[in-house]
Amino acid sequence: RRADACRDQDPQEPEEALLEVMETYNLTCPRTINIIEAFCPTDITPTNGTSIIAEDTPTVIGLESLLTNNSVTAASATMVSISGIPSDTIYQYTTSSGTVGPLASTGEDMVAEIDLSGLSPGQISNVLGSFTITPIEHSDSDFILDVNVTVTDGGQVGVEELKLDVLLQAVADPPSLETSNVNTTAGVAVPLVLSVNSSDDRDNSEYTSVRFTLPIVDGEPVGTLTAPNFGDGVTFVDYQNGTYVLNVTDDQAANRETLMDAFLDPAEGNIVFTPRDGYSGDLVGPAGIVVEAISTEYAVGNQLAPNDAVGLDGDPKTETATSFISLFIEPDDSQCGD
Repeated sequence: RRADACRDQDPQEPEEALLEVMETYNLTCPRTINIIEAFCPTDITPTNGTSIIAEDTPTVIGLESLLTNNSVTAASATMVSISGIPSDTIYQYTTSSGTVGPLASTGEDMVAEIDLSGLSPGQISNVLGSFTITPIEHSDSDFILDVNVTVTDGGQVGVEELKLDVLLQAVADPPSLETSNVNTTAGVAVPLVLSVNSSDDRDNSEYTSVRFTLPIVDGEPVGTLTAPNFGDGVTFVDYQNGTYVLNVTDDQAANRETLMDAFLDPAEGNIVFTPRDGYSGDLVGPAGIVVEAISTEYAVGNQLAPNDAVGLDGDPKTETATSFISLFIEPDDSQCGD
């Protein structure tokens, strides 16, 4: 630990540091050596802590473990100062008087100070163990916290300068989905009306697809879907079993959403349902067309998953919104008798 009198000394000038400590504390040489060993180690590198947080998830970051791993006794801590919290990141902690926060960081230069003076060892552990961070919404950008711990040791005041690596694990953001029911006549094509919206993808690593599953009646789908007008950046795949998948591709999330919106515009009639000849009837709710908007997170770098749909901790990295298109299909005149 570093005493205030020597924390800024150049480690290459031990004689000057030694003289200053002697003068400050009016110490003899043998005692001064002990003080320097206790408060001015120039050959010890603090052990950085690591906290893994899932995107958008409030998480206790482990301040108490950070102190323990660096041989700092919680009972000796009187103040913890934390900087490096990204702007708009939310933090909070609990004291014996109640919860402090949630508070929003104003930037990495902001210092969050936790006053531990006068608290018992148990209370200090509880406070440090409650410090929680909620990352910036939809971001998976890692950051490093500077954690300075003011300690009292043998009547001397020192500061432990520690660091905590915060690794944000990307997760899929839930999309939204709205659909409208279909009223038509057997054999008469009608455009599907639906809208899909993905959330604000700050990490630009999510892709949204839409899966359509037609109901099976008497062993075959009740109709077909076609997409006659799709262009660049859009694919519409027929899997030949009543299942169809719409994908959009672009390097930027905003462009992907624009392509999706344009393709699903009902005025364009880009997805058309045609009931099979001779079929009529009502298929309501889950018995109708099942539509699933699927957001898949494709993490990169040290957050790359073993496969595209599983996170580092094994959590799913897809989110799905499901809706149903009820079908009301009238018989055509040729099916009716005189």
